[in-house]
Amino acid sequence: MLQRELLLAAAEENQVIVQDGEVDLRLDELRQKHKGLDQIVRQRYGGIDSFRERLREDMIINRNIDDHVYSGAKSPGEKQAKFHWWYAELQKNTEVVIFDKRLKAISQTSSDDCGSGGSVGVSGSCCSS
Repeated sequence: MLQRELLLAAAEENQVIVQDGEVDLRLDELRQKHKGLDQIVRQRYGGIDSFRERLREDMIINRNIDDHVYSGAKSPGEKQAKFHWWYAELQKNTEVVIFDKRLKAISQTSSDDCGSGGSVGVSGSCCSS
């Protein structure tokens, strides 16, 4: 949750936006690829509106990374190095205040982070959890 908020804050700082029509197109693509998506969405997100918001946020995060982090990188290795450096700087330079004691405890004991490898993207990444 903390990582996602950091990534969204960075995108907001860069004034990254995603239009409703872009979200609708992506949702249509997902529906075509995954039969029964609406039922899965209801089970996991409680409804399509919650899923659409999550999808929008994922698209904003990915657009920010593509436009502002990967800029100029030519190879996957170079992109990964740029991302790791950028994310480490983001963590270092962003003040985070956690008020919920349970959430604070979880964030202090969690060892999983976006900077520990893997890729960033809508499907199967730390940014989509």
